[in-house]
Amino acid sequence: MAFLTALLFFLGIAAFLWLCVAAGLQILALFRFAIENRLESLLFAAGVGVCLLQVAFFFLSLSGWLTRFSVYFTLLVLAFAGWRKFTAVWHLLRDGFQSTLRLLKTPARRAAAFAIGIFLSLDFLMALAPLTGSDALHYHFTAPLLQVGRAYHPDVSLSWSFFTGQAHLLTLAALTLGSETIGLCLLWLGGVLAVAAIWCLARQLMPCEWALLATLSFTLTPLVFWQMSVSGAPDIWMAFYTTLAVLAARRAIGPPSSRWVALAGFFAGAAAGVKYTGWAVPGVLLVWLLVEARGLRNALLFTASSLTAGIYPLLRNFWFAGDPFFPFLTRWLVPGRVNSYTLGAVLADTHMSRGGGSWLAALAYPFLVVLKGNEYGVGHYLGPLVLSFAPLLFALHREDPLVRAAAFVWGGCFLFNWLTSQMGRFLLPVFPL
Repeated sequence: MAFLTALLFFLGIAAFLWLCVAAGLQILALFRFAIENRLESLLFAAGVGVCLLQVAFFFLSLSGWLTRFSVYFTLLVLAFAGWRKFTAVWHLLRDGFQSTLRLLKTPARRAAAFAIGIFLSLDFLMALAPLTGSDALHYHFTAPLLQVGRAYHPDVSLSWSFFTGQAHLLTLAALTLGSETIGLCLLWLGGVLAVAAIWCLARQLMPCEWALLATLSFTLTPLVFWQMSVSGAPDIWMAFYTTLAVLAARRAIGPPSSRWVALAGFFAGAAAGVKYTGWAVPGVLLVWLLVEARGLRNALLFTASSLTAGIYPLLRNFWFAGDPFFPFLTRWLVPGRVNSYTLGAVLADTHMSRGGGSWLAALAYPFLVVLKGNEYGVGHYLGPLVLSFAPLLFALHREDPLVRAAAFVWGGCFLFNWLTSQMGRFLLPVFPL
């Protein structure tokens, strides 16, 4: 019986992904994106489809119209939007599977691919277990649960309800359907897509064996396992969107393309819409584009696309509290309404109590966040590979725009993390890079 239940949930998540990919393919075709790589095509389509679905659920929630009927109706609209691409999804999956089999021609490659599949399956089985993540019970699932069946309004008794972003709307939709397990399975799906994205990124930079090793390393990292299975937090979706943003930004540079600039901005904004810390991604990527493309028009297009994809939680918070990043800016934007107790509690929970603003402290931070991770926001969950692979940074082929984009975004977001929170788990969005 348990096996049948797991199979039903898996088929449901697969059907959800199929709808999102089909709708995404239709939208990409509408804007005349030409993507030769099958896996990239699937991932870009999935990113577009899921992000637009989150935005749709956001407005339904804000108006109080997010009900079981409206969830099913929205999925039906998604199916109608992408029905012309249903067979295209099948062909992409079939061709991608066949090309993958051709790649796995050695025992080492087959063993690595098998290990990745096994551990993703274990993650899925863990996602079927009852929710136990402390942060999820604190607000990732609790805050959406309090919104089920009514128009969205932040709960002032739970200040963390202001922190819910667009990825939380998938959790809210699942809870509206009456199942926390669906919500956990959707987080697992975000992890699977992130794994596929890092394979796609790595495959363009290194031989197959090393790309498989990079993908397996990501899959086995404790932080990734935790986020995909039992944590109940949506951060893994940020890792997926950030990797897509870098892949799209690389296409925007060579040859120059405003269309790809807009798509890179869209994915960067989607990452930012998940969580406050995600706004480092479009900020850093915008700087990289200004350096590489050197065009104000592209910068404005990137910014507009990012805001279109992910600004809605900030507008919501500004409407209700006067502070888009509540409560962090309240003391400057609306000092008369600042709640010192709430601000102090949030800062204590999301920031290191001791900082260290010197450059010597900055050089020490990469070591401390891993070796003393229990003091730096479970940074030890990243594992030792972060430090072990660090010397490879000096062997990068910097003439490749993809390498430059990945390195710049990773480095910029790492610096932003040191300057602000110094919490290891907030580095998950750029961990694939």
